[in-house]
Amino acid sequence: MADYFTRDTDKALEKFINSDNMEEKHVIFEKDIKPAFEKLIENLIFVYAFFKIDDVDTLKRECLADLYEMIPRFDPTRGTKGFSYFNVVAKNWFIQKTREKNKRNKLESELYYDLDHENVRNDPSLTLSGSLQP
Repeated sequence: MADYFTRDTDKALEKFINSDNMEEKHVIFEKDIKPAFEKLIENLIFVYAFFKIDDVDTLKRECLADLYEMIPRFDPTRGTKGFSYFNVVAKNWFIQKTREKNKRNKLESELYYDLDHENVRNDPSLTLSGSLQP
């Protein structure tokens, strides 16, 4: 387990999940959980080169928000450590973002290709000289 995601982080996650007090949850998250999440996210970004999909700060904020939303789904009674669970959640989030970007890039490339070929077809100055045309 990573040294930034400790047993104390696992205890804080459990305490966060079991608390009904929003102020207490906020304090627990900010003090004990958020630093571990931020380090986890940062490591994933640079180990797997996810920095290529967007601005690093934007990625960090969006992934952190997603991890925060996933805290209630984590069940520490199943024997899974918080690091393992949230590492997979964050990695899957980045993979989804990569797929979305690749799909968007492909659609944009196809659109530009189609527009470019349409312009060539409709612009007489871009056609072959009259000697090659029938």
